[in-house]
Amino acid sequence: MGILAHEHLEQALAAGLVGLDQHGSIGPLSIDVCLGDELIDSTTRRPIRIPPDGLIVGPQDSYLWEFPTELSLAAGLIGEVVTRSSYARLGMAVSSEPSKSVLELSLHEDRDFRPLCTLETFGTMARVRPGEPLGQLVLRTGYEQVPVEQLGALMAKGDLVVADDRGLLSEAQVSFNGGLELTMDRHIRVYRAGTVLDPLQGVGDDDFFLVDLTRHPEGYWLGQDSFFLSSSRQAVATSNKYVISVTPFTSPPADGHDPRKDRKTHPNAPYHAFGHAALRPLTFENHVLCPDGIRVTDRGKQAELHVHPLISPSAYSTPSRYQGQEGPTMMRQGR
Repeated sequence: MGILAHEHLEQALAAGLVGLDQHGSIGPLSIDVCLGDELIDSTTRRPIRIPPDGLIVGPQDSYLWEFPTELSLAAGLIGEVVTRSSYARLGMAVSSEPSKSVLELSLHEDRDFRPLCTLETFGTMARVRPGEPLGQLVLRTGYEQVPVEQLGALMAKGDLVVADDRGLLSEAQVSFNGGLELTMDRHIRVYRAGTVLDPLQGVGDDDFFLVDLTRHPEGYWLGQDSFFLSSSRQAVATSNKYVISVTPFTSPPADGHDPRKDRKTHPNAPYHAFGHAALRPLTFENHVLCPDGIRVTDRGKQAELHVHPLISPSAYSTPSRYQGQEGPTMMRQGR
């Protein structure tokens, strides 16, 4: 029981356990799903044609979109659509929430349907075009997750690797809450409001400006609806038996203040590729929710790390374009 990795997905497609006539690349643990040429206004349910040169999606927009073709899932497979990491770095977010009942809750029967997904942005303006591979279909056979009290044992065996500027860390050198705690590194990249982010044009300093949090001992203030990229101070990786996911903190700190009400952290693209070669800090997408804004501090709490088993060890070893990243990394060209 666990998440299907690259070769498991290929085998499932070849055996007819998964059917999807139109799809993009098969990554380390997902199948890329592309937009068609139409969106649906989530309020009016009016179809909107996407022009060949693209449609700008802004902070106030909320859309639905369908898979280009039907998806077939055999009984026992659970599906989830998340945002591709490259597009999440633009503030885009897709989810399969409208089709959750069929993708996840109907796992005991075969299914043939066209999943309906959401599309929105978190405080940014971004251009989307027909055929953009925005989503990733993740498949699993269960919801297994390594209990937090066993993460230290995984670290001791090398199945979970955590490092920072001190080198490799032991269980005694990290903190646990609902998961292994990750803290924010000193640099963040803040989106320049009003800039249109275009995945084909590339993203750079004209779109995001760099802030060194150590120069702001009282915290750097960001207003409501600000979008910024951050990264974990810790570099993390797993063996080829497991995959990492991250979530916001599951319980507030001792002072009673719940940071989840201040900002939405890593709202999409929650999974991190497996393999020790993938050892690197994680980039997070952050959307400020608090009407009064927030102050972001160096080494503040960022997220919680969880570990999930693959259905069997994977031999997939193609490196990510984000391999070797340091600090918060913007979208790299190549989609």
